[in-house]
Amino acid sequence: MKIHLFTAITAAAMLCGCSFCTEVPLMNIEYAENITIDGIVDEKCWQNAQQYDLGVSGSAMEYKHPSLAKHYGNRVLSPGYVKMLHDRNYLYISAVMQDDDIIAYGKRDQQIHCTEGDVFEIFLKPENANHYWEIHITPAGHCAVLFYPSRGYHFLPGIVMPSTRPLKKIKYKVNVNGTLNKNTDKDKFWSVEAAIPLAELAAAGVPFDAQNQWRILFGRYNFSKYQTLCELTSFPELSKIDFHIHEEYGKGKIKN
Repeated sequence: MKIHLFTAITAAAMLCGCSFCTEVPLMNIEYAENITIDGIVDEKCWQNAQQYDLGVSGSAMEYKHPSLAKHYGNRVLSPGYVKMLHDRNYLYISAVMQDDDIIAYGKRDQQIHCTEGDVFEIFLKPENANHYWEIHITPAGHCAVLFYPSRGYHFLPGIVMPSTRPLKKIKYKVNVNGTLNKNTDKDKFWSVEAAIPLAELAAAGVPFDAQNQWRILFGRYNFSKYQTLCELTSFPELSKIDFHIHEEYGKGKIKN
């Protein structure tokens, strides 16, 4: 009986092509109006929106010392969650993230922020096209937008961080409950609200609407004096730490 069970588990893992299987989640995006972009996330419409909790990827502790693996396990030490809404002109995204040491050393927009401190990241990709966007927002209020014609362009100069923002009409605000870049105290959380222009997404060839399937991923880099590692979390949780695994992104569903 044990042999049969082991064989079944092994076969299932081989079919999935990874060490564990993840079901791609459906991510509902309800319609709302009169959303104020101020970073505070207190409107009633946000309270009713579906919540997506940031989780740990499958390979987070791979090749790490056993003591670190035991300490972290599959837990998220600094939880966070994300919500989405839309109207006729924008996709709205909010995130609230617990953080005991809020860090952001980046000095400007359109730079690589994940090496400069805490970052909330948004990935948007049409199901049936190769192009996609990567958006960074930091606690310091800086934003970077990358546009990839395909994943095959990953890391190419001029693609990784263009000097001009590909989404020119994106709006965003950040709220910090704590003291930025001061590690002698303990902070509480930081939050983000962003409005992504639907017309600019559609200009690349695929409208973000109920007729077209889009893939979505939210990621977070959390640096902290009080943790032994930089904590990387995402929704959906991934089979390994790689925010460019489009096949495991959630499926956004516009609801009118």
